[in-house]
Amino acid sequence: EERSGSCATAQWDAESNPGKQHLSLDASGSVVTYKKGAPDFCSVVGRAPVKSGVHLFEFVAHKIGDELWVGVTDDPQVQGPRINLRAHRSAYTYYCGRRRSTSGNLKDGQASLQGGGKFEQKFEQITNGDVVGLLVNADRHRGIFFKNRVVQGECVLPAKPLWIVVQLDHSDDRVEVRKQPVPPDLEDLAGASVDAGAARCAEGALHPELLVSPGRDAEALSERFSVQGLFRPLAVPSLSPNLRAHASPGVRVVERPQASGDEGSRLEIGVDLAGSSPALPLSGPWLWGGLGRLEGGNPPASSSASSSQAASAEEDAPLASGDTVHAVAITNDKGKLVAVILLRGGAVAACWDLGDKGPAAEPTALRLS
Repeated sequence: EERSGSCATAQWDAESNPGKQHLSLDASGSVVTYKKGAPDFCSVVGRAPVKSGVHLFEFVAHKIGDELWVGVTDDPQVQGPRINLRAHRSAYTYYCGRRRSTSGNLKDGQASLQGGGKFEQKFEQITNGDVVGLLVNADRHRGIFFKNRVVQGECVLPAKPLWIVVQLDHSDDRVEVRKQPVPPDLEDLAGASVDAGAARCAEGALHPELLVSPGRDAEALSERFSVQGLFRPLAVPSLSPNLRAHASPGVRVVERPQASGDEGSRLEIGVDLAGSSPALPLSGPWLWGGLGRLEGGNPPASSSASSSQAASAEEDAPLASGDTVHAVAITNDKGKLVAVILLRGGAVAACWDLGDKGPAAEPTALRLS
């Protein structure tokens, strides 16, 4: 219970809900049903918040009439039929998409991660019988979403108490919440352990699902995965004593179909601070994808030579099936990022020399993107 929390965190609170007359709970308090004739939508939160520890929730979509949102919120006042959770700033949810149409966008129509007012990651559609998993590390403020135990994506959670939440949208919608024990491999995945062996286990679990893009529909113009906590210390004997090196695991391009006349099609891999650093001109991301395409937040003049040289060296060699890319981040004793190096097949593909103008960065908080 110390790691998984009290059962009240996995029971729906209908009694204090302003729309309680439209809700029906089973005897356990874990299954909520939306009654016929109810308003357009109604949000329901849990009886108690999660404040610390690692937790695994499962939301069973027994019946979905049209749309559905499940996840957590830092504001229990969103409960009821007045506040819509669609891209709400205080909700961090798996938006399950519309049943009646697969068109639309990530805000309305297509399944997505909707967190903190944003809708940036596309998820797989949820239908009747599917199980949405949510792994929460309340100590490190991470949330990882699953569909039927397959990772879909993650988000940063606020450092506040968090209540589970569901927004019901159609009469007879029925959702069950279950609190599951957190197995060691998922604790590692959520970053609960810093043991090197556990880190490797977590990386192995992440790579197949987060760092290799699943097939998506042709309407998606850009899709991005960003995973925190994968960088580990790298011993470099020749490195200056005031510098530290951290390396990411390798990212392998399993398959990349040939582009058919679409010059805008590209695949880029690199390093991102993803909001963990103040908004500085050099906050990244630092991405490379061959064909001379480098992005890096307007590198200073001292880095332009190395950047253009790397781009020129790989000008005719875009990333392809079978390629493996590693990222190395160099920080100084003042906690600033001084260089980002990307290796392709063991050879330097791109390098950003940020000098003393780099942003403050904690290497273990860097994201592989």
